[in-house]
Amino acid sequence: MGDWTISTLWGHGPRPTPRAVLSGDRGALAARVGWVGTGGLWQLDVLRKYGRFVLDHGGRRPSGTKPAAGRSGTGCVTLSQTGWNYLLSERPETSGLLHAAADLLGHGRATVVVGGGPPMLCLADVVPCDQPDMDWELSSSYEDPSAEARVIEALALAGAQTRTPQRSTFVLGLWTSAYGYVHTGRLTLVVDRSLHWCGCAERHLTGQHNELHGEQTAGEYAHSTYFERGPLVSAPTAPWPSSSGLSAAASRTSPTTMARHGFGTE
Repeated sequence: MGDWTISTLWGHGPRPTPRAVLSGDRGALAARVGWVGTGGLWQLDVLRKYGRFVLDHGGRRPSGTKPAAGRSGTGCVTLSQTGWNYLLSERPETSGLLHAAADLLGHGRATVVVGGGPPMLCLADVVPCDQPDMDWELSSSYEDPSAEARVIEALALAGAQTRTPQRSTFVLGLWTSAYGYVHTGRLTLVVDRSLHWCGCAERHLTGQHNELHGEQTAGEYAHSTYFERGPLVSAPTAPWPSSSGLSAAASRTSPTTMARHGFGTE
């Protein structure tokens, strides 16, 4: 897309209208807003040709990263504050990979939910994301001390051990007791099983996999290829797992933690 950017923000309370967003930002070419998750959470996507979109929400200091950015304030957060604690694939054959990865991560740290949607790997702790895009060469991923790298290493090892496709794509998301399931990104994993520990992984933060309920759009580029959605992925319907210690960890996701990891609170 070159210099074109889609900024994604989430918030609660009265949601902004696309026309108001466009009138307040001359650089915005299109905007759409709709409800996601549960508990009155809205998602706002804004298309710009240059620069980053900033939503003035309480006069707080700017916070954000490319390609999605915004101003964090009361009831509003950006992708730069987002993490994930579940991973799912719409390909049933990846179920074995997810089970193997959960075993590698350890009892009580991860479990797999089958039923109520695609196979889903659920994590006891939220994986924070400091950058909107990350990539790893598996041969050197050990140099990255982050929790995210450890999860990806487990997935790569599991992929090398199981009969799964060489290239697998997963949807990432954040579950909280307040807002339920909300997709926050995607992960692509490539594992070459013919060579020892060879492959790569790419993670991209995006809200484009969420279905927006009660969607409103505005702007001359609202229906252009630059502002295309998806592919849309239905939110899981299975309850968050209560076994393996995951429910206890998830229940510790306080309002402050949710604001830090992805969803603003007052």
